[in-house]
Amino acid sequence: MRLYLFVPLIMGVALLSACGGSSSDTSTDPDENGSDSGVSGSTSCSDNTIECHFRSIESISTTSCELSNGSTTTCYELVFAANLIEDGVTGNTSFNVDAGPYCPRTLSDVGGIGIYDDDDDGDSSVFALNASFWSMLSSDGIDVVDDDSDICVVDRAPTNIVGDGDPDECNSVCSEISSRNNLTVTVLIPITPEDLTTPYTISAAEPLGVSLDGVPFAGPPPATEFGGVGDPVVAALDPCGGHLDPSGFFHWHFVPEAIDVVLEDSGISSTEVLCEGSVTQATSPLVGFAIDGYPIYSYLESDNSAPSDLDDCNGHFGATDEYPDGTYHYHATSHGNDLNVPPCLSGASVNRMLVLSVDQSIVNGVCTISTINHGERAVRHRSGIA
Repeated sequence: MRLYLFVPLIMGVALLSACGGSSSDTSTDPDENGSDSGVSGSTSCSDNTIECHFRSIESISTTSCELSNGSTTTCYELVFAANLIEDGVTGNTSFNVDAGPYCPRTLSDVGGIGIYDDDDDGDSSVFALNASFWSMLSSDGIDVVDDDSDICVVDRAPTNIVGDGDPDECNSVCSEISSRNNLTVTVLIPITPEDLTTPYTISAAEPLGVSLDGVPFAGPPPATEFGGVGDPVVAALDPCGGHLDPSGFFHWHFVPEAIDVVLEDSGISSTEVLCEGSVTQATSPLVGFAIDGYPIYSYLESDNSAPSDLDDCNGHFGATDEYPDGTYHYHATSHGNDLNVPPCLSGASVNRMLVLSVDQSIVNGVCTISTINHGERAVRHRSGIA
């Protein structure tokens, strides 16, 4: 069976400098103006540029960047405080990335959600983390429950046991990560999108885009075959489809505004797992931008009609409220029981699209290894996030 799992990241060495690219002096001060556009630090936003749509942003600048198609162009460099989530409908900012629930503590509890290929056909399904799920894993030789019906849960490292589960009685564990809120997230997005001849398929855990809060969107959680003790562990997602990377920043594997329809299609009872109440469900709004510069919307058009002529990336050209003259844009999926983020990108993206910083240190998505949080753990970020 194929389980979507969190892969323990490779232990590294101390800080290496970040790669390439110097910002221009076009950055804005978040306190300079009182624009009501919803984006701190923006200018008038009269030209409907990308930065006008973000709800919270630390700084905006432009920088020279190289795209995956070999083109050199100009990119927005958008800097966000990590782990800050605002409800796009209510404006509520009380979302707690540590709250979950992620891994339940006992067999009688219900946690968040997990992704699993239960019939080994290559297609994953979404499951509530409940007694039925753990029983299904056990029948496949994956034991996450000890003899006292406690779930074996770890935070960040296999030796950091959370809860009462006895790891000596489990051959796998459920993983949930605590946050580090001193991080900032920097995303590079081309100002002018450039279409690819062939769409780029998003791999497991690969950066896909960024929400209007600056929370990254990523592809499927890493998938691997379970093979025995010490192997990767079950990566719990919260009811809205997000969790924390080992370095402590929160990211989405689902479009949260559109996840409850996926949970319903997956046969998950709303009395067990429901995103509504944490993130308001909405059928048609702009929810973020892909790293190729094109916008991402929920699963319906602004008139609540179903989008037509969608391509393999779940995108098409058409008018939206934000782009009345029309633009290519992606939609979340609204059916089935798989991830609802776009599966591929139609445009070229920056080779170095995601940067994390903490205490003046930089972790670069492609080319650096950095020790995080006073050397507690060194982590390697390749092109993706867990």
